[in-house]
Amino acid sequence: RAQRMATLRVFLPAAAERRRRKLMTSCLSGWKRGCWSLRGLRVEEEVRAARSMFEQQEKELKSQLKDAREMIDDLREELARKDSLTYKQACASEQEILSLQESLRRQQD
Repeated sequence: RAQRMATLRVFLPAAAERRRRKLMTSCLSGWKRGCWSLRGLRVEEEVRAARSMFEQQEKELKSQLKDAREMIDDLREELARKDSLTYKQACASEQEILSLQESLRRQQD
């Protein structure tokens, strides 16, 4: 009996220490889990904010791109109009030159 009491005196504090450590680690792991879940929520919020900012910038860039394309189309139309006018003027001036040359030949003859 004395030997059993001696072994209990040795093992009981060790068992109590193991129980205390186990309890502490479970509490700590729960706290860490809670901390990680909070960190996860914070990351989700940051991702959501970044995504909305990205979508807003994407909308702005798309509208700027649309405006730029419209401006390019307008410039192309204006250039085509001017080119056609220039072509018509060139044709008219060429006709004038030909008619002047023809009239000069007639005068020389």
